[in-house]
Amino acid sequence: MSRTTILSACMLLFLFSVFACSEEDSVPTDICDTSIDPLITGDWFSCNEQWEYGPYGYRIHADGTLEWIGIDWSAGTVAFIPEDITVLTIHCADAGYMVQRSWNWDTLRYVITGDRMMWLKEADVVDRRFRRVTPGDVIRNAEQYSFTAEINGFPYHAQDINIQHPAFVRVTGKDDMEKLEFYCLRDTSIIMLISDFSGPGNYPFGGVGNNPSRAAVIISVSGRDVMGIATETYTGTVYIEAFDIVEGRCSGTFSFDATSDTQDRVFAVRKGIFDIPIRDRFY
Repeated sequence: MSRTTILSACMLLFLFSVFACSEEDSVPTDICDTSIDPLITGDWFSCNEQWEYGPYGYRIHADGTLEWIGIDWSAGTVAFIPEDITVLTIHCADAGYMVQRSWNWDTLRYVITGDRMMWLKEADVVDRRFRRVTPGDVIRNAEQYSFTAEINGFPYHAQDINIQHPAFVRVTGKDDMEKLEFYCLRDTSIIMLISDFSGPGNYPFGGVGNNPSRAAVIISVSGRDVMGIATETYTGTVYIEAFDIVEGRCSGTFSFDATSDTQDRVFAVRKGIFDIPIRDRFY
């Protein structure tokens, strides 16, 4: 599974904030050697200030490479993401210090107490918190969701193992104007937006002059190719069958054609069905 899309804008900003040193910065050589402290190898999952589990983790290998660990949201368990890319490299971790390599160099101090680990920046400011885990550990309640379709005749569905919730809808907006944002996040992501939501019913996409709800759709392919509907030719619809804010569920169907600005690629999305939770955040 490609991680490019899963590393959405918020995650990219998060990682860039951690590795903010100049590319010309020299590598500290007097802090530690090139060995990796065996205490930090293994599977670690992110936590907040209350040590509650977040949405992602790292598998730290003995050679210093780090890979993503996610959540199997259908079961609520820790799950290793197969065929993933190396996201970071620790060049040394010894005597409580590590030097990481991503886009830039960054030196952090790590502190391990039992099954908990903190990464500290200068002045002992906590950068991240982790708890040691084992794949299969239950770290949150299992969630029920379904998001399926056909794209150009090929089956499409929400992917259970992810570092963000695979499929959900958010409610935003103000001044008595509700906005719905539908997300199915994976290597090819589908995002549907209804800017003026007024309850269950039919909401057309595209069709200049025939879109009072200002609905739109985005298809992101590996985080790069973005398709949108904004013409008379490429249209579609999303039908909201049920929207229950108390129960936190939304269900319906969708069908549309999406094209790039240059109209050199067209995605025919058919037989879309969803029954997904209403959430206020991405994980």
